Amino acid sequence: MKKNNSIKDSFDVTCAGYLCLDIAPAFPDTGERAIEEILKPGTVLKVGPAQISTGGAVANTGIGLKVLGLRVAFMALVGRDSFGEMVIALLDRHGSSSGLARTSEANTGYSIAIAPPGIDRFFLHDPGTNVLFSSEHINYEIVAGSRIFHLGYPPLMRSLYRDNGQELVEIFRRVKKLGVTTSLDLCLVDPYSEEARLDWRAIFTPLLPYVDLLLPSVEESFLCLYPEAYLALRKKVRGELISHIGNETFQKLGEDFLGLGCGVLMIKAGHQGIYLRTAGEKRLAGFGSAAPASPASWANRELWCPAFEVEKIASAVGAGDVSVSGFLSGLLAGRSLERSLKLAALAGYLNLRAVDSFSGLVGFDQCERILDSGGLSLLPVGRKLGREWDYDQEYGIYRKKA
Repeated sequence: MKKNNSIKDSFDVTCAGYLCLDIAPAFPDTGERAIEEILKPGTVLKVGPAQISTGGAVANTGIGLKVLGLRVAFMALVGRDSFGEMVIALLDRHGSSSGLARTSEANTGYSIAIAPPGIDRFFLHDPGTNVLFSSEHINYEIVAGSRIFHLGYPPLMRSLYRDNGQELVEIFRRVKKLGVTTSLDLCLVDPYSEEARLDWRAIFTPLLPYVDLLLPSVEESFLCLYPEAYLALRKKVRGELISHIGNETFQKLGEDFLGLGCGVLMIKAGHQGIYLRTAGEKRLAGFGSAAPASPASWANRELWCPAFEVEKIASAVGAGDVSVSGFLSGLLAGRSLERSLKLAALAGYLNLRAVDSFSGLVGFDQCERILDSGGLSLLPVGRKLGREWDYDQEYGIYRKKA
C-alpha cells in the first residue's frame, strides 16, 4: 500500500476494536445490601447525575495511551445516532475520532451500569455496531503510519470471530504485512454464551503467528483454551476465581500461546499481579516497527510481577485495559522488559484510584518517577512460586531460572 505522506509516522498506536458508551447513574446509599430491596417492581428509585463516558478497549487503552503522552488513532464502528455523536465528541476531547467508521445498520453499543453502594454491580449492555465491525472498517493507511496496531475484545465482535475467525486473521495478516507491530487483548464473556462455546484454539491457530503481543487476563485465557476445566472450577469456587487458578495453569497457558505463535504473552491476574512469557529472539526481532530495543534481552523470559497495594479502590473499570497502555508505552520508549512490565502494573494501580478508566493515570515521565521513588508497596503474589524462581530486589519481580 502506498503511504500518504500526511499520515506516515503520524501515530504511535492505533487502537481498534470494541467501543461503546457507558452510562453510570449515581445510586444513593440506602443501607440496603440486596439488589431486590432497591430495584422493586412498580416503584421509582431516585438516582443522582449519570456519569457518561466511553467504554471498551478502544477507549480504555487508547485514552490511557494518550494520558501517557502517546499519539493514538481510535478505530471502531459507531452508529449514525445520538450515542454515536456522543462517543465521537468524547473521543475528540482526547485527540481525534477521524479513524472511526459509521453505519446506519445498527445503533452504537452502550452499557448502563447498575452499581448501588455495597452491592455487586451489574450491567445492561447492547453491543450494537460492535458485532458488525470487520476488516472493511480498518483504515489501513492510518495503521501504516503507526508503530503498533492494538485490537481489543474480539470475543464480543461477531463479524471477527465467525467462520473460525477469518476476518480477525485477515486484519492481523494485513497489518503485519505493513511492518507494524501487532497487539491483541481479549475479554471475558459469559461462560455459557455462544462466544464461549466457540473453538478458540482453532481460531488462535492461524491467528497468533501474526500477533506479536498477546495481552489477555488469566480468566479470559483459561476459558478460551480450557473451557471445561474453567467451568468446573467456576462451579466449585464462589466469588473471586484468580487465587484458585494454579501456577501450573499459568505456565501451561504460556506454553500453549507461545506454541501457537505469539511473541510476547502478558497475562493479567488482578491482585495476583502479571505473568509474562516471551518467545525466542528471532520471533521478537520480527516484530516490525516497535521491536524491542534489544530483542535478545527480551527473549525466552518468564516473569511474575506482583501488583501494587491500593489502600482504597475507587473502581476496577478498565484496569486491565489501562495496564496494557502502560506496557505498550514502555516498549515504545525502549525500556527493558522488566521496566515495561512494572509500568503495566503501575498503570493498573493508578487506574484503581479513580471511578473511570483513566482519571487516576498520569504522564509517562511521572510514572517513571513514581517507580523510581520506591514509595509503593507490593501485594504478596499469594502463591508459592517454588525454588525455580528468583526474586529481583531492584525491579520487585520474580524471574524463572533458565
